Amino acid sequence: MDRNGGYYCSECLKKVREYRKENRRFFLENHLCTECGKVQVFGNEHQCPECRAKRRNNRKPLTDQQRTAHNENMRNHQKTLYQQRSEQGICTRCGKRKAIPGKKKCGICLQKDAEFHKKKNMNKPNIREYRESNHLCYYCGNPIESESGKLCNKCLEKCRENGYKSMNANDNWKQDNRIVFRGENHERNDNHITVPRSSQDDNRIN
Repeated sequence: MDRNGGYYCSECLKKVREYRKENRRFFLENHLCTECGKVQVFGNEHQCPECRAKRRNNRKPLTDQQRTAHNENMRNHQKTLYQQRSEQGICTRCGKRKAIPGKKKCGICLQKDAEFHKKKNMNKPNIREYRESNHLCYYCGNPIESESGKLCNKCLEKCRENGYKSMNANDNWKQDNRIVFRGENHERNDNHITVPRSSQDDNRIN
């Protein structure tokens, strides 16, 4: 034996596989059960009821360890397949067409995804609109203490703290400010910071 396990050598195994493929092709063309090859099937069925019942009774449920190993193998396979298709520039979903420039999928698959998400979220309520119409906090959904505004006092304080911390690091505070001050009229503080003028500015004025 030139291979570990099984009942056939590599050469005989290829012959057996080819023989089974030919039998399955013949059964499909003649509308016979692909398992026993004796009973005629109709429509899109490939197996007769008796063979389906035998397969169902002989099928053993997977243990937790087997299920975990199977899921891990499938995840690794999908990651590898995704990486290969991405490097080849083809659609990572169907693997048949070229991906749109700047995207990972083709136009047909992108359209299918858009339609799927549209149908999925069609009957779901808009949380932002619901919270805004019921005077609830934009972030946590709790009632707002003040008569105006979009955030409760707790979330408003967090936004201010995050703004102070990240003001010199990045622009994340701008997003919080847009939410807090959007559509609201706030009074400006009359206390302005006076910047001292330099001697050069005095000379220019003179």
